[in-house]
Amino acid sequence: MFKKIIILFALILISGISPASKSIEYVPADVLKPGEQLIYKVKYFFLRVGTLRLVNLGIVEEGALKGYFKLRIKIDSSPGIPFVTIHDIYETYVDSNAVPAEFHAWEQKGKYTLETDYIFRNDENLAVVQMRKVYPDRVEIVEDKQLPIDRTYRDVLALLYFARQKSSENYRKIIIPTFALGTTDSCWFNEVGSIRTLKYRKEKLPCYYIQGRVKFIGVAGIKDDFEGWFSGDESRVPLKAKMKAFFGSVTIELESSENWLAAK
Repeated sequence: MFKKIIILFALILISGISPASKSIEYVPADVLKPGEQLIYKVKYFFLRVGTLRLVNLGIVEEGALKGYFKLRIKIDSSPGIPFVTIHDIYETYVDSNAVPAEFHAWEQKGKYTLETDYIFRNDENLAVVQMRKVYPDRVEIVEDKQLPIDRTYRDVLALLYFARQKSSENYRKIIIPTFALGTTDSCWFNEVGSIRTLKYRKEKLPCYYIQGRVKFIGVAGIKDDFEGWFSGDESRVPLKAKMKAFFGSVTIELESSENWLAAK
């Protein structure tokens, strides 16, 4: 028995991974922190193709959305990337469970901006969808409709914060009703809560891992299978993701942060 322990200890030393590096001391998730700002680089192989800025703008203090968290993501493609020009903004207002009340998007489409609004009236089992093309000299209505909903839906940005909240919980599969492109769809988390080691800033960190699949085309053409690695502290910060976009597979990595205490 003693010999087996010595052999195991030697293997650990050779591999350079300590037993603690594969474990996380569990703390409850607290992912909705006002002032948090996370900046990500988007890479296609070794080429940087864009930047994501994820911001928690705080709690709304008045009006119909009082008490909701205002969240924003800004997506910009890198200058000089052929055939790819993206300068889009998405905002959502969510409660403490990442359930949205409203979602708004502004997507640059060359000569016009596509503006999208989703208003979730969950108490009425109803969602209002409004989409319009805004040109410099006119506005064209694309959609103006109401859809019946019989469950809680999340928009694509609320979905990210929901993933952060659930990343440490062990599930074989979660199916999340999702609102995208003006209609109802779904996202699947096929593996949730396992612990994987991620090399981040020259360190090997134990992270919560999610593998899943979106059944729709999301922001910036995101589609199909994805993987995500989340920090082990209460913020469950997304450190890295791999997913498919309209021009191929991309890697998204955290580049800098503000008001993330674990980063210090």
